[in-house]
Amino acid sequence: MTASLLGFLLGLKHALEADHLAAVAALAADEVSPWGMVRQAFYWALGHSLMLLLVAGSLLALGATLAPQLSAALETAVGVVLVVLGLRLVLRNSRWGTRWQPALAAGADVTPTVRDSRPALLIGMLHGTAGSAVLILITMQASQSFGHAVGYIALFGLGSIAGMLCVSGVLALPLRELRRNPKHWPLLERVLGAATVVVGLMLALSTISGGS
Repeated sequence: MTASLLGFLLGLKHALEADHLAAVAALAADEVSPWGMVRQAFYWALGHSLMLLLVAGSLLALGATLAPQLSAALETAVGVVLVVLGLRLVLRNSRWGTRWQPALAAGADVTPTVRDSRPALLIGMLHGTAGSAVLILITMQASQSFGHAVGYIALFGLGSIAGMLCVSGVLALPLRELRRNPKHWPLLERVLGAATVVVGLMLALSTISGGS
């Protein structure tokens, strides 16, 4: 029970890592309703947790580990994706990007929209695959059997889903209010995009330098 609870709590903490928050925030920037922002976070966390369970569980069953070169390549890919997501937000309001059109006039009511959640799911799956190597090491230290290991990974994944939903739920309403302001929202998008680019570059460069 102690190890299982630890897995859930570590999953909560894992959801708050900078690259995870950057990816979800960049994806949620397209949404105009609090529910839409939370939905993007959920699909990211779902893809992340599914791949953790599938990849880490399969490797544990085979008694194998993720090759360091492959793990480094996946981490670099995550960094590149973050850079692309961030540049998309930065350039959206510039003369080189699509000119930003306020989704809502100042003071208007929020109308829920249904946007494609597949990108969030796929990016979450990439994050989960990249994070499986570290999770295997943690699981091997905390588990005494394969069944217990799978349960530990599942609770870790549930913890990461819960953590991401909590964060997105807390931030959704303030972001909705900021999005209502056509003067401030483009600037916030640029700041968010720039932060996402920085996180992506740091992740990719640290992985490349660590493998060299």
